[in-house]
Amino acid sequence: MRDLDQIKTIVVVMMENRSFDHMLGYRSMLPIGADVDGQRADPAWRRTCLNMDIGGEETEPFLNSNPYSLPPNFDPPHQRKDVAAHLGVKNNGVYPMNGFIKAIPSDVSPDPAVRRLVMSYYGAKEAPIN
Repeated sequence: MRDLDQIKTIVVVMMENRSFDHMLGYRSMLPIGADVDGQRADPAWRRTCLNMDIGGEETEPFLNSNPYSLPPNFDPPHQRKDVAAHLGVKNNGVYPMNGFIKAIPSDVSPDPAVRRLVMSYYGAKEAPIN
């Protein structure tokens, strides 16, 4: 593997689940990203990712074509109890990952449309990464 000799720097990026989905999850839908476990265009898969808002409206992952649309301080809390809420109640050894919308503090935004932005992701055009 003489090509490895040409590599001068390796960068390791660690991201939590939703952060990865937001920025790099779209790569799984590209021919070159088949090894990425991220977003899928399959409607059945998207239904497995539903998150319910406080008002009971369900939201599945969706493309956000405006990377500048998030309001200031828009960030799910990251404390242990909050992460447990993000994961949801374990069922048959699997966490449903359905608490992201509910975990957005109401002081960030009480608007359901804004709160649902936590389920959005960016595509190659919005977050170009090679």
